[in-house]
Amino acid sequence: MRSGVFSMSRSVRGCATSCAFSETLGAEVADDLSDKRRMFLRDGPTALSGFGGLIETDRLAFSPGPSQDAQPVGGALEALRAIMVRPQAAGHTRDQDCGTGGSAPARFVTRGPDGNPILTSGHISMR
Repeated sequence: MRSGVFSMSRSVRGCATSCAFSETLGAEVADDLSDKRRMFLRDGPTALSGFGGLIETDRLAFSPGPSQDAQPVGGALEALRAIMVRPQAAGHTRDQDCGTGGSAPARFVTRGPDGNPILTSGHISMR
């Protein structure tokens, strides 16, 4: 089972300003959701996301929704639910638990053994 596209999620002060700055470094805006305080950028196979006031620190992120070339992957929501239980089964806790029932969880956060947060998100669009 694949964990999905790897990216870096950054805590930013302003999405529009961060988008503009990232574009000067060569990234392309893939999904500008500044009105929702989120942005998604790409530079080739590299993905970067920014969250204005939605996360407290920068973190590694995985998204089973899109493929590396930004195409939707079938079964992504089921994959997210399956991935969600693995850290807990290995004895790790989840910081933000969206549950396993009902509609698909949007995300969950766990911490690696070094204490750094790792986000796994059900965000699909990474055009």
